[in-house]
Amino acid sequence: MDRLPYMRLWDELSRSKAMIFLSGPRQVGKTTLAKTIAARFPASLYFNWDIRDDRARLLKDPSFFTQLDNPGPGPALVVLDEIHKYRKWKNYLKGAYDAHAG
Repeated sequence: MDRLPYMRLWDELSRSKAMIFLSGPRQVGKTTLAKTIAARFPASLYFNWDIRDDRARLLKDPSFFTQLDNPGPGPALVVLDEIHKYRKWKNYLKGAYDAHAG
C-alpha cells in the first residue's frame, strides 16, 4: 500500500490539530501508518491497549506517559494504539489532553 498520500494528509492535519485519530477496517495498515508517522518524530512514545503491560500502566496511572523519559528533543508524539477498546477512552483522552497539552 502506498502510504505517501496518507503522510501528506498527516502533514497537513498535524499543522493545526493537537489530536489526530486513525480509524478504518481491520487489517488495513493503521498500526503500520501510526508507527511510520511516529518514526518521523525525534521523540515519540508508542503504547498499545492490546499489550498487557501497556494496558496495566494506563489503568494504574492514566498519566503514565508523562512520567517517562522523553526519548528526544521537543514534545513527544504519543501514539495510543487500540485505545478505543478502553471503555472510557473518550473521557480519558479529553482529560489527558486538558491536563497535559491544553
